[in-house]
Amino acid sequence: MIKAIIFDIYGTLLKQGDLENSLAKKEMLLKAFSKIKKKYKLKSTPNELLDLFVSLIDRIHRIKKARGIKSPEVKIEKIWVMILKKIDYRFDKNFLFKIAYEHNCMTGKRALYPNVILTLKKLKEKGLKLGIVSNAQFYTEMDMNSLLSKDLDIKSLYDLFDKNLVFMSYKLGYSKPNQKAFIILKGKLKKIGIKPDETLYIGNDMIKDILTAKKQSFKTCLFVNTETKYAVAVKPDYKIKDMRLIIDIVNKERLQELYKAYKASKNKKFYSISEFKKIIIPLLDRIISKHKNKTTIIGIQGGIGTGKTTLVNFLKEILKQMGYNVQSFSIDDFYKNRKERLELSRKFRQNPFYQISRGMPGTHKVNRLLDTFQRIKKGKNFNIPIFDKSLYNAYGDVLNKKIKIKKKPDFILFEGWCIGIPYISVHELSAILNKYKIKNLDYKPKHAKIVLKYVKSYQKLWKYLDCIIMLMPKNIELHKKWRYQQELKLRKVTGKGMSRKEINRFVRPYIPFTYLCYEKIKPDIKIELDERHRFIKLK
Repeated sequence: MIKAIIFDIYGTLLKQGDLENSLAKKEMLLKAFSKIKKKYKLKSTPNELLDLFVSLIDRIHRIKKARGIKSPEVKIEKIWVMILKKIDYRFDKNFLFKIAYEHNCMTGKRALYPNVILTLKKLKEKGLKLGIVSNAQFYTEMDMNSLLSKDLDIKSLYDLFDKNLVFMSYKLGYSKPNQKAFIILKGKLKKIGIKPDETLYIGNDMIKDILTAKKQSFKTCLFVNTETKYAVAVKPDYKIKDMRLIIDIVNKERLQELYKAYKASKNKKFYSISEFKKIIIPLLDRIISKHKNKTTIIGIQGGIGTGKTTLVNFLKEILKQMGYNVQSFSIDDFYKNRKERLELSRKFRQNPFYQISRGMPGTHKVNRLLDTFQRIKKGKNFNIPIFDKSLYNAYGDVLNKKIKIKKKPDFILFEGWCIGIPYISVHELSAILNKYKIKNLDYKPKHAKIVLKYVKSYQKLWKYLDCIIMLMPKNIELHKKWRYQQELKLRKVTGKGMSRKEINRFVRPYIPFTYLCYEKIKPDIKIELDERHRFIKLK
């Protein structure tokens, strides 16, 4: 599992354009020296200044190499000390840093690669340690601070990066591919309990970044762009062209670790190792791929007793372990209160679909749920009502209290049997039931027409779902058996619940609309279950 991510700066986080191209670099430096000469009235010509600049850097490199320092680094402000002394220009310390910074700015505009800030913030939110190992100068930090602080949440790079894990070459006196920075980094990570194989280093240079990091056993990721250097045939662990893909890498690694942990765990109460590997892992991978900047709402649909709540609770726990903020609720939480549902039952006295206590379209507060979805997508605070199914001899009622959600979730897991149900005509419903040879349901078309009229009002809800997962048994008749098992559990916990006769009466009206859901909903993911609730297939 990846616990720390370390970045190179130039060519990885920060675009540097043609500064690595020797001819382009010379031209840019010459233009910059020309501007500096004019602004500060320096006596030497731009060519003389450039020659001094290059020769002084080369001289210091040769001296340091003679002392046994591999890939030595200079401090650019000290180069400017020597330049200004050579041309007899008076200066103080503040001016020294000023002229060095201005000269750097004149060599070209600096910009972050796309999605850098978004990715760094997401990684930080996941609890990952972020660091830097980069060839850099004092102005690199200034450039990074300036660009990162365009995001109002960030004041400096140390709001994102751990100061103890930031190593810049000008402070160390040597540059990559010298391995010393990585050796020091490894020691710092060890102190906080992070191993090299739990650390991902990201850079764009195969020698300075990938090969050097690999020699210290770090995992590596090559950021492929126009500045990427392919000098050696070393194989990185990952390659990306978009910074956001780092999040996918972290998620995949965490899923692999979760599988290993689950396999080793003695607590396999809900799903077998086979189910976890073949169904849960691909399911999580697909769910995570749906996550963008806004809260992602995942609808989990399935008939009575398919294990929707079990799956929601399990996914919620796993996603939380992966560093996501997750909330869950059911369409059942948005039932109308007991009084309103009794009025509905009296209004349609002859309609069998409304003689059961709850569940049918029309028994939910659709507009309140719609408002909740809208608030979620806008990143606002929202409330979840609480419905107690055990009250009034399992008729159920809405409680006076509610759950307040203030922190913006990454995911909402939203479950219910009729989630995603489409609006169709009575004739279409009859055709579906004839197709599956469903008969003797004791209702008339006019009764179904009323339910479908309510179904129409639910359609505005489904556009807020980013993904629908369907749980579908091999045999729909299993719903009755599963519902009875649910009621037995409810009785053990609360002492209240339906009798077998009441369950048959309760489940029967669901059958035509359950077939409608299974036939007409087009889920993103379909999971097939056997009679023992085991997941046997994922499509």
